[in-house]
Amino acid sequence: MPGKDAPTFLAASDGRSDACFFPRDTAFEPDPLLDGGLAARYGVRTLDLGPLLCPGSGPGCPAVLGGVVLHRDTGHITDTLARVPAPRLDKGLLGAP
Repeated sequence: MPGKDAPTFLAASDGRSDACFFPRDTAFEPDPLLDGGLAARYGVRTLDLGPLLCPGSGPGCPAVLGGVVLHRDTGHITDTLARVPAPRLDKGLLGAP
């Protein structure tokens, strides 16, 4: 969750996508299903997409990665980014080979 409107943030950066980062420490909201143990209790399979949305270990998460804008607003990923993890989601959630 960038907490800022990513396109507006990018537009204000004069085209310098390398200047657009969001703080890592506020990028992820708590998930009550995971934090409360409900997923484990009911056998719900989960996947952590955090490394995809905020790679590395630095203090910031990029707004653009590999030429792909990651967020379309303050809390939704772009259609382009949504297509990236699709094969991994199928494999991880459905147990596909």
